[in-house]
This record gives sequence, C-alpha cells and structure tokens, in this order.
Amino acid sequence: MNTEKESTTKSQVLSDIKLRRPQRQEKLADSINKISFMEKIRNLLKGRKAWKEPSPEEVSVDNAYKTRWIWYHTILALELLMVNILLVAILIVLALKL
Repeated sequence: MNTEKESTTKSQVLSDIKLRRPQRQEKLADSINKISFMEKIRNLLKGRKAWKEPSPEEVSVDNAYKTRWIWYHTILALELLMVNILLVAILIVLALKL
C-alpha cells in the first residue's frame, strides 16, 4: 500500500516538475532579454561623444566671453535663489515668534 502511495506521489511530483519547467524557461528567456536590454544601454552610453578640447581655430575671444558670461550668470542665479530661500525662512521664523 505504501508503495502505491509513494509511486503516485512521486509521479505527481514529477508531473508538477515537468509542468514548472516551461515557466522556468520563460523566466530564463526574460532574464536573457533583460541582459540584452542592459547591453543596449551600455552600447548607447559607449556611443556617446565625449567632451573634446576645442581646437585653437574654433576658440575666439567672443566665444570665450559668451561662455564665461553664461557661467557667471548661472552662478549669480543660484546665489539669488539661496538668498531668497533664506529670506523666506527668516520671514517664517519671525511670523511664528510674533
């Protein structure tokens, strides 16, 4: 009797394993697709052009001035933003104390 039960449970286990294998294969296929997606991202990043030093023929006084002007005003804008945040914080603190 025990052998019949054991054989049926073994056969059920084997059939369950056979049924699960396609799912595992699908998971493996999905992981392969994920790897290929990551490879696509790496290839995209590798193909990106890196910053190159400009050639002396391309650099002019006017171009250098424009670049410095942009950076100067960007820094000023960030400082102005920080000052405004501090002023609002001071206003809130004073409003809560009164």
